[in-house]
Amino acid sequence: MKLVILGPVYLSEEHISELKVLGEVVIYDKFPGFFETFKGVRGADIIITAKASVNSRMLKECKALRLICTASTGCDHVDVKTASELGVTVTNVPGYATDAVAEHTFALIFALLRRICEGDRRIRKGRFSRRQFRGVQLKGKTFGIIGTGAIGTRVSQIANCFGCNVVALTLNPSAEKEKRLRLKYVEMEALLKISDVISLHVSLNKLTEAMIGYDAFAHMQKKPILVNTSREEVINYNALVDALSKGLIFGAGLDTLPRSFLLRKYLLSKFQNVIFSPHVAFYTPEALNKCADTVVDNIKLFISGKSQNIVNKPDYTR
Repeated sequence: MKLVILGPVYLSEEHISELKVLGEVVIYDKFPGFFETFKGVRGADIIITAKASVNSRMLKECKALRLICTASTGCDHVDVKTASELGVTVTNVPGYATDAVAEHTFALIFALLRRICEGDRRIRKGRFSRRQFRGVQLKGKTFGIIGTGAIGTRVSQIANCFGCNVVALTLNPSAEKEKRLRLKYVEMEALLKISDVISLHVSLNKLTEAMIGYDAFAHMQKKPILVNTSREEVINYNALVDALSKGLIFGAGLDTLPRSFLLRKYLLSKFQNVIFSPHVAFYTPEALNKCADTVVDNIKLFISGKSQNIVNKPDYTR
C-alpha cells in the first residue's frame, strides 16, 4: 500500500511511524509542483493533504486511489464530487481546532477594542501618552455570530461569559439550540444592524462566498468590529476597504485574506484599525496533535473496513 503526503500536514515522527507500519509512505514536505504532484500520486492508494489541491484530472490519473484523507475540516481543496464518482472515499477532521480558533477570535477582538497593537507601536517609539488609546469594553455589547457550527458555538459560549448579548445566523435555527447556547437567532439584515461585533464562522460555498460585501457593510449601523477566522473568500475585500475608508466599521481582525490583495493600490495595511494574523487561528500544538491523531485514526479505520469522518458517498460500483 502506498500513502502519499502532499505538502505540510503537521504529522509528527510518531504519526509517520504509525503510517509506515501500514505501507510505503512518500512525503512532500513542501507543496509540490504540478508535474511533481502527478508523478508522486500515481499508484497511491491513499493521499493525505491539508491544503494541496486534489483536482479532477489528478483523481482520474490515480487508478489505485481508495482514500483521500484531508488534514483539515474544510474540503474545498478536494474535488469531492469527482472522488465520489470514482469510488474514492474522502475523510476530514472535524472539530480539532474548535477551542484554538475560538480563543484566537477573542484575541483579535480584544486587540481591536483595547488598541493593543497601536499602543505597542507607540511605546516602542518612546511615546507614552494614553490620551488617544481609550478602549471599549466588551461586556454588554451585542455579539453577532454568523455560523453556529462547532466553532461558532464555542464563540457564543465565551461571549456569554463576557456578558454579551449574543445573536446568530444559521441555516438551521432551532428554539432548543437558542436556549442551550443562550443566544437569539435572527436574519442577516437584523444581525448586521444591531451587532457591535460580527464574527464569521462559516464554510466556503456558493451561499457564503463574498457574503460580506458592499450591501452587508451598508446595513452595519453600529460601526461594529468584523472578525474573520474562517475562509478569506467570504469577504469582498474591495468592499472592506471602502467600509474602512468611510468609517462604517470600528475595525477588522483578519486571520485570512488573499495575499494578492496586499499588493494592490489600496492596501489594507494602511489602516491602523485592521489587525492581521497569518492564518494561525488553528495553529496550536494541542490542535495540531489532535488533527494528526484523527488523520491516522481515519486511515486505520478505513483500512480495517470501518469508517469515520466520511464526507462523501463514494460509488463503489466502478
